[in-house]
Parts: sequence; C-alpha cells; structure tokens
Amino acid sequence: MRPYELGNADLDARLRQLVRDAVADQPRHGDHKHELDEEIIAEMLVSGLKMLRDDTDRGDLKLTNSALKEMRYSFLIFSKYKGIPKVTMYGSARTPPTDPNYQLAAEFARRMTDEESWMVITGAGPGIMEAGNLGAGQDYGFGVNIRLPFEAEANPYVHESRLINFKYFFTRKLMFVKESDAFVLFPGGFGTQDEAFELLTLIQTGKSDMHPIVLSRHQARATGTRGWSSSRSSKTRG
Repeated sequence: MRPYELGNADLDARLRQLVRDAVADQPRHGDHKHELDEEIIAEMLVSGLKMLRDDTDRGDLKLTNSALKEMRYSFLIFSKYKGIPKVTMYGSARTPPTDPNYQLAAEFARRMTDEESWMVITGAGPGIMEAGNLGAGQDYGFGVNIRLPFEAEANPYVHESRLINFKYFFTRKLMFVKESDAFVLFPGGFGTQDEAFELLTLIQTGKSDMHPIVLSRHQARATGTRGWSSSRSSKTRG
C-alpha cells in the first residue's frame, strides 16, 4: 500500500520524528502497537498539512479542528470506564418531572445502575435526559451535552468529570453510538426520532454491531395515542 505522506522525503522524516519525540517519555504498551499508533498519528498530521496546502476554507478548517478536539476529549473521558456496560437513554427535553414517563425513566436508570451495574449516558439536557441522570446518580451517569441557544446548560445531575460539551451534532451522535451497549428511547420529538432511525439505519447497513434498542413509555401516557410516537412529537423537540 502506498504510504500516506506529504511527498517530501525530508518533511515526512521530520514529521515521523516529531511524533516519536512527542511520546518519548510516555509508557509503552508493546512496541508493535506503539509503532502502529505513531503511524496513524503521523497520517493525521499529514491530513492537516495537506489541508493547508489545499488552501482549505477557514470555516472547513475550524470545523475539522473542533470535531477532532471533541472526539479526542470524549475518547479520554470514556476510556476510564472501559469494560463497564453502558446504556444510552433518549427522550424529550420537554418532559416535566410530574410526567409518568419522567418517573419511569428515572426508575429505569436507577435499576440499571443499582441492580445491573451498568452506567447511563444521556444528552445531559432536561426532561427525559435529566430523569436518566437523576436515576443513575452522579457516580454512574454521563452527559454528552450539545450547545444550543435555547438549551445551553446541562442538568444538575451530571458530574462535571463525566460531562462532555459538543458543538456539533455529528460528533455527539458518534459518541452515543460508539460508547453504548444498548439504547432505550422514551417519547420525544424530532431529535429523538432522528436518533432512533439513525440507530436502525446503522444496524441495518452493517455500520454498527447489533445492540438492543427498546422503545419505552408509561402505560398511563399511551392511552389514546397511536403507537410510540404521539401527535405531540411534531410540535416539540426532544
């Protein structure tokens, strides 16, 4: 396979040396693995330099830079909890604490953490997301927050050590899918339905492994509605 390089022997050699120097004082976990990791990092740097050579639009550079920063930080946070199964909970941001679905979501999260030793991932917002973090408690919950003009703050039940703030939906959605072993969807609006269909599409196309996907709602709220998604879904964002 042709090496992915800048095409300048001197620059490529200096780039590889820079990568080696940057991790020279880091512990090594197998020389072969370390060498492969260095090659991948070098290729990432090559991509960045090629974008500069390509005179890539500044807006595109900012997008790439922000996305890489978000992914790197997310990988770091979740890496501390490898081996612990995690469930992502989706649902409306508009569900109040008095709603039976809010209470059901909180109870589900509590039982998953207390009885099954799972951790819970939510979008860190209000509504069903808040219920999930409330039930999980600050020691067992994650919040992958999205910065929006009308929903900027994370709910108070996410510990800051497991709160990740995203600028872009696509990097946020990547973390939901990558880090979760199962998914539970409570009633919500366009956002919840978007997440549901993306999960199904990824599995159907073979881009994701098979995972349990559960649609959940309180029976008291199901009366008089048609299926899992009620008419209010077209009026709310969740």
